Amino acid sequence: MKNKILNWVIISLQAITLFYLLNALITQSEIMMRAAVSLILIMFPYALILLKRKLPLLIEFIYVVFVFLGSFLGSTIMLYSQYIWYDDLVHFISGFVIVTIGHYLFFALDSKMHTKLSPAMMAFIVFLFAASAASIWEIVEFTIDQTIQGMSMQVDLTDTMIDLILGTLSALIASLIGYFYAKTKKPKFLNKLIKEIKNEQNTNKL
Repeated sequence: MKNKILNWVIISLQAITLFYLLNALITQSEIMMRAAVSLILIMFPYALILLKRKLPLLIEFIYVVFVFLGSFLGSTIMLYSQYIWYDDLVHFISGFVIVTIGHYLFFALDSKMHTKLSPAMMAFIVFLFAASAASIWEIVEFTIDQTIQGMSMQVDLTDTMIDLILGTLSALIASLIGYFYAKTKKPKFLNKLIKEIKNEQNTNKL
């Protein structure tokens, strides 16, 4: 039942993004390029399927929801422009999302190494991964603003630095949560989630 709900949410968010792109193409709206970028990002899991790879459903759900919140609602619907706090919120959430994906990728690529590393070292590695991802994303935003007409993802240097600080701070918090979980197995609700991801990963090797 839970998997059906997650699948339904994923497909619904992807369908909404596709609808907005089609509507923008028909009306020749200025949001057309933003909608296209959002659609490419939110459909990325399907590209992995074409490469005979498959993300665990929970990881795919986290990714799609985050892209919908950030790229679609933030950029396409322009909540970033309407609400100053929304950009900060998305960048703060990004640290938690990237650390989660970082743990998954590390486990998927080398499950034995993932289990052998000390909790402190694992937390340090995923923190660096998330902090690097935050920096790379700011570079991507700058590149998009400079090359695609009508795109405005960065405001000024202060905005960029706040984004980096929030993303890095949340990555640090998420990494510490992962560290304490590895040491104490708390909070307990993570046990079930991690078990589900590992079981699905063993069924569908990345």
